[in-house]
Amino acid sequence: MPRRRWSRQTVIEAIRDRQRRGLPMTCVQKDDSGLAAAGRKWFGSWPDAVLAAGLQPKVRRTWSRESVLEAIRDWRRRGLPLADVWTDDKGLYLAARRRFGSWCDALLAAGLPVERREKWSRERVIAMLQEYERQGVTNIRKRDKALAGAVTKYFGTLKKARLAAGLEKRRRMWSDKRIIETIQDQHVRGLPQSAGHWNCRLASAAARHFGCWDHALVAAGFRPKKRVRWTKDLVLHAIRSRHRRGLSLTVVWKEEPSLSGAAYRIFGGWHEALAAAGITPEEATETYSREPNKG
Repeated sequence: MPRRRWSRQTVIEAIRDRQRRGLPMTCVQKDDSGLAAAGRKWFGSWPDAVLAAGLQPKVRRTWSRESVLEAIRDWRRRGLPLADVWTDDKGLYLAARRRFGSWCDALLAAGLPVERREKWSRERVIAMLQEYERQGVTNIRKRDKALAGAVTKYFGTLKKARLAAGLEKRRRMWSDKRIIETIQDQHVRGLPQSAGHWNCRLASAAARHFGCWDHALVAAGFRPKKRVRWTKDLVLHAIRSRHRRGLSLTVVWKEEPSLSGAAYRIFGGWHEALAAAGITPEEATETYSREPNKG
């Protein structure tokens, strides 16, 4: 986007254009920093630029304790809800906190009744989460923003707070003993002993605790399977062998991940490896129902 060249006239026109579009004159630095800088350059200050455009700049209020109290009482006289001050008149709300320490203290100083809320604590957060769990409430942030803020303050995340409240099960930590027992159980159930074949978390834990998957197998009392050094001819031979024996060629990544990985590495993809082996896509997706040939 080409950089705008500002003059006194273009600044005035831009300010009037903002007014026509209903844009505020108090946050120009955020909306249009170039215009704000040009206004200060040509007119000395942004309010003077607004005046030069024939508009009346909004005067920033200077709050004292007395003006804060008078503004609060004026809200009450007009029948406006005081709970909406922090959204509808943020300047008054912040001034009240700055002059009196808190919004509630400012209301008390203005002679208005205040219903003080119970202060948050870890125990109260846990009790509220348990109560909402009984009620079946799932979206805490939408239902109770104050509780959501207290969760962040005392626990950091909702998951940690739910764990403290006993509403979620803590994930079991891996240990050397648990890794060994899981590998042995895998063997008993007839599952393959290849790393990450069926349980990626187990494979990662084994690598962390024992250095690698093969060392974990040795610790569990098993001899690691000798790895195949795949070549182009060996991949083609393995694919044709599966085809002759009537084995599926569509779930090889699950049954023989090393063959699938080698095919991708050497041929660039599984379908390319099938084509190199002389097997059509129709043959590859065929459902094999015949008995595997022996030998």
